[in-house]
Amino acid sequence: QPFACKSLHLRNRFMMAPMSRYFAPSGIVTPASADYYRRRIEGGVACVITEGVAIDRPGAVAADTIPRFFGNEALAGWDRVRQDVQAAGGAIIPQLWHVGGCTDFNFPDSPHDPLESPSGLVGPDLPGGRPMTGQDADEVQASFVRGALDAQRLGFDAIELHGAHGYLLHQFLSPRANKREDEYGGPLANRMRFIVDIARAVRAALPARVMLGARLSVTDWVEGGLVPEEAVEVALALKPE
Repeated sequence: QPFACKSLHLRNRFMMAPMSRYFAPSGIVTPASADYYRRRIEGGVACVITEGVAIDRPGAVAADTIPRFFGNEALAGWDRVRQDVQAAGGAIIPQLWHVGGCTDFNFPDSPHDPLESPSGLVGPDLPGGRPMTGQDADEVQASFVRGALDAQRLGFDAIELHGAHGYLLHQFLSPRANKREDEYGGPLANRMRFIVDIARAVRAALPARVMLGARLSVTDWVEGGLVPEEAVEVALALKPE
């Protein structure tokens, strides 16, 4: 059956989940990327959510084959992908991404900027990154807004924030990664502040008709980590007021 929510209109309920493909040399998607996503639509899927795409922020992604979603060349490449998907009768949603304190285990030797994270951790209890300041948080929020506005300007069907899988937005949510003692750390209301502030800023910048979603990991699967009951509270807080 068809499905519609604001700007997203689907011919059926089948959607392709986002998966990193690692074929964007120097962060630029190629015609192979357009072919890959178009074939999923031709196979019957109504919508594809793209692999994670890096926002305009140093350290947002740690591998040079992960696609960027900023800069004229990168955005032109994604516009070609969008056109091919929509011409084939499908919808496409970019997944805006900042890896935070995560190196890329598939490409450990790939050059990358210094890792920034809530508390300077690059793994559970493992130092090695740079703790983010309040100014960093504001700048990252602005980068997500720019990415969302570019996606809307190019004509993507909706927008998703990547708040899962141990990457930056999830790191703020997880008490295992977030050891801060300011307004972004401690109780859940503080730990969720970062992703909620970003979502609200993006929502306020977009036309009301554009659908905005967020991807969450609902548990860390480790003692002392994020639990499903907390994830429910996060999801409720992300709903428009």
